Order: sequence, then structure tokens, then C-alpha cells
Amino acid sequence: MNIILKILQVLFTKKDNSGSLKDHSITIDFDKVEHINGKILKADEINGDSRKISIGRIVATGLTIGSAALVSMTQQSEGLKTTAYNDSGKVATIGIGTTQYRTGEKAGQKVKLGDTITKEQAYAELRAYYDEVGKQVVDSLKKPNGEYVALYQSEFDIILDFNYQYGVGAWKKSSIRQAYLDGDYIQACENYLKYKFVGKNDCSKANSGCRGVWLRSQKRRDDCLKAGDEKQG
Repeated sequence: MNIILKILQVLFTKKDNSGSLKDHSITIDFDKVEHINGKILKADEINGDSRKISIGRIVATGLTIGSAALVSMTQQSEGLKTTAYNDSGKVATIGIGTTQYRTGEKAGQKVKLGDTITKEQAYAELRAYYDEVGKQVVDSLKKPNGEYVALYQSEFDIILDFNYQYGVGAWKKSSIRQAYLDGDYIQACENYLKYKFVGKNDCSKANSGCRGVWLRSQKRRDDCLKAGDEKQG
């Protein structure tokens, strides 16, 4: 699969008028394709996967950090509470999943139980996080050869949402990031399912008390696999 994707990205990547690299969209249906670049495809080379794979991604440096869709995605998952509470990991949290302030008089301080916040401040904290962390995430998608991973905006939004929940450190060490660096987009999506624990508690189990963590990982995987579908409509 990696070899096939690499060949396609070389063949269909060109510079747009601004000089930025963009991938010309192409869809491959492995049920019908017999060979690519003169090479006969074998079942094990495409992991037995006959789904359509679209090459129409943009290099990470050209993507939007903190898109409206991302803010909405995170808010829907985290909720919005104007009074501090303990999350499933017993960490004091406020607003849209904020555990440490980045704006206002409390910037740099950790959230404490009893703290309050307005809805406007909650969104400001969320956007401040993405402004701060976004470039680090983009930099982490630079390959050893100096090229950046190409992604759909929706894939990048999911990555940033993951960073918001688990932190940049966890992202940089994750098998998700490594799969993207290896060019294995499908495996990157599947690897979101590895994140189902709070401590030693397996959130995929019934009555775990943290079922939302597992459901969020499942949604990330599903949305990741569907990324780019809107480009084919």
C-alpha cells in the first residue's frame, strides 16, 4: 500500500499558482485496477482492501490551524461548562476541556475546582490552545527527507482534536503519527482505536465509567477513514 500511495503522490502532485504543493485528486478502485505504473497489483500489496482511495491532499504547512469545523468538533466532544469540574481522569477542567489557562489574568495557571468562566472565555481558551500547539503539530509531520505529510483538512482537524485530548507529547510518540509519516493513511486511522484507556481502565468495556473516551476514539477512526469523501461528490 505504501509503495502504491508513494507512486501516486509523485505522479499527481504539482505546484499551484501560489507555488504551494497540492495533490491533484484521483480515485482508485482496487476492484477494477489491474496495474499501476506497469506493476501488477497483488492482494497482499493492497492489504485486501478494495475501498476507493483518493489522492487529493494538501501538505500540512498549507492547512488551516483552528478551523471552524475543528472548534465545533472539540466543543461537541468536550461539552462546555462554565464551572470547573473533575473529568474522568480526576483532573480539574473548565470551559471546553480546558485544564490550564492560556488567556487573561490566570494565563499559565492550572484550573481549580470552584473556578468559573464565560462561554466567550471558553472559546478563547480553546482557540488559544490551537494557536499555540498547531505549529508544533505541523512540524511533527515533517518527514526525514524534509517533505511534509499531505492531509485533507478534516484529517488534520482530527489530529489536532486528538492533541487537545492527549497532548502534543503523546501525539509525537503515537503510532498514529508514525503511520502518517510512513504514508499509511488507513493504518493511521485504525490506530485511533488504541486510545481507549483512562489509566488502566479500559473504556471500551461496559460500565467502565469512561465510555465517552472510547466512543470518541471510534468516531475519530470512522471520520478519519471517511476523510476526503466530500471531495468526490
